[in-house]
Amino acid sequence: MHELQIFTDLALIFTVAVVLAMLLAKIRLPPVLAYVAAGALLGPPGLGWVKDGKELQLVAEIGVVLLLFTVGLEFSLSELKRSWKAVLIAGSVQVFGTIAASFGVATAFGYEWKAALVWGFLVSLSSTAVVLRLLDARGESKAAHGRLVIGVLIFQDLCVVPMMLLLPVLGGDGGDLAGVGLVFLKAVVIVGLTIVLSQQVMPKLLKLVARSRNREMFLLAVLAVAGVTAWVTSLTGLSLALGAFLAGIVLADTEYSHQALAEVLPIRAVMMCVFFVTIGMLLDVHLIVERPLAVGSLFGLIVFGKFAMAGIAGLVLRFPVRVAALAGAALAQVGEFSFVLAGHASQHHLLTSEESRLFLAASLLSIAAAPIAVALSPRLLAGSRALRPLERMLDRQVNAPEGVDFNELKNHVIIAGLGVGGRAVVSALESAGVDVVIIELNPNTVDRERQRGRRVVYGDVTAHEVLEHAGVKQARALCLVTSNIEASRFAAHTAREIRPDLPIILRTRFLREEGFERAPGLHVLSEEFAGAASIAGLVLRECGVEHWPDIVESLVSEHDQVPADQEVGLGPPPALHAARKIVK
Repeated sequence: MHELQIFTDLALIFTVAVVLAMLLAKIRLPPVLAYVAAGALLGPPGLGWVKDGKELQLVAEIGVVLLLFTVGLEFSLSELKRSWKAVLIAGSVQVFGTIAASFGVATAFGYEWKAALVWGFLVSLSSTAVVLRLLDARGESKAAHGRLVIGVLIFQDLCVVPMMLLLPVLGGDGGDLAGVGLVFLKAVVIVGLTIVLSQQVMPKLLKLVARSRNREMFLLAVLAVAGVTAWVTSLTGLSLALGAFLAGIVLADTEYSHQALAEVLPIRAVMMCVFFVTIGMLLDVHLIVERPLAVGSLFGLIVFGKFAMAGIAGLVLRFPVRVAALAGAALAQVGEFSFVLAGHASQHHLLTSEESRLFLAASLLSIAAAPIAVALSPRLLAGSRALRPLERMLDRQVNAPEGVDFNELKNHVIIAGLGVGGRAVVSALESAGVDVVIIELNPNTVDRERQRGRRVVYGDVTAHEVLEHAGVKQARALCLVTSNIEASRFAAHTAREIRPDLPIILRTRFLREEGFERAPGLHVLSEEFAGAASIAGLVLRECGVEHWPDIVESLVSEHDQVPADQEVGLGPPPALHAARKIVK
């Protein structure tokens, strides 16, 4: 029954991976590390229970193809138009800057230029799967640094394709530069045909399938699009992965892209689990023990080098120093596509076995450090005095329209953050005739709101100078609706230092947010509880309960009696007022 061995291996892998993922979830580490640990534990370096990795490697390669397919699904040409600066400018600075820096370091250590360039390719990529999950878990995907990080990740994913095309040429297996030009010309033609298909043919075909209202048929159609496109692409000499990416782009701009992504994601998750398990099976723990200096040095170069280059990319787009640093911390690790490139580089003799083992060990350590960096960086960088000299040197603290002095205003409200919540508050205040000053970090948003005639300060709300420029000493209130809770916490503290009696309204996502102390005039509103109170009110009203406002008021008042050291309280007046307004 040897042919069934792969099912035994998969059952064992999934069982161990689930157990390890549950354990790591308790300390808020991503499941990717559990998959790698499962491979290291079950594979030849560990217990040796999973010995033959060839069949698993095939499943892992399918996972990589599906990963690129889903990346293409999430890569919309219309989205690129909206965030082209973050994608093209910041992405180019980060990727090419990292390649250049890695190339210089590698040549200094005696590598020939081809091998040095490959090291640049490997180090320049970050983990899309890990970073996006970490940002989503913290609610920072729409924050200024989150948008910057996502733009850079999109550019990195686009760079994977030309990097994979160049590896055979660098290894001497793919001809000369003229051959590379021919391959790129093929790629351009295929991309052009792909765009035509996405606009003319594919929507009609998927519409026919969708009319059947059969999920299985729709899933098969989506997989057929991915498979056929990848196969046709491979016939032209390009990779299956490139074909899968183009297939994703075919579907991305159709109305069926979200459903296609929802159908494929569970399959991709299983395949990617196997992919990271196979990576873990290659991890040589003995190398870390035997050569800790080499592994640690490479780990340090990767983490701090990528932190610096991603930070520079943010500064090039004139983001504040803190935002650029947060983006650098999020991108300071090696990505899953780097492992794919490393495997191809080894096949083309661009990396030795020892170098591959060293790179793998340092890369996995960088991924393990990513959750810690993302969690600690907002706390360390919020209002950091160490950043202020650099902010002054770069003139990134305050940027207001010429001739405008917000200190002349009185009894205005300062709004920090202009997402969905911030825009709603601004509209309500303007309708009531209250003057508003907005503090915002997104340069595009700043320009758009200024064109609408609104008073906007471009800067970091945690900075003392920015708050003073916004007229915090004369303000009626400060409303903090940013997506970065650490920044909001520090901004509230800084504002109280400037003006102790200032009323502050601060939004959080969840009830349990650490670091807030009750103080007169400080109202901390939780989206979690406010939403629950509003839903309760709606349900009561639909049930015909006439005194539902009193019940909601009682609910809010009861909640506010919880001691401050257990949960964040909701100031009764603003919380009850918000709940009543929503359900009426």
